[in-house]
Amino acid sequence: MTSLSFDIAALELFLPLSVGARWSWWIRETAGDGSALLARLEGVTAMQATPSTWRMLVDAGWRGGRG
Repeated sequence: MTSLSFDIAALELFLPLSVGARWSWWIRETAGDGSALLARLEGVTAMQATPSTWRMLVDAGWRGGRG
């Protein structure tokens, strides 16, 4: 959940790739909509996000664990 303009984006994008992970591109509308984001979490094993994004996911029904 990193904007490419964020100063730590390179670390958050390339470090997972260096250990064999994959990452997904989500459009801003998906990243800003808790229900849409929750629907995209299928198969996601790790995610870094801001506290407000975690709150948005909880409000949309996420109860922890995988989507």
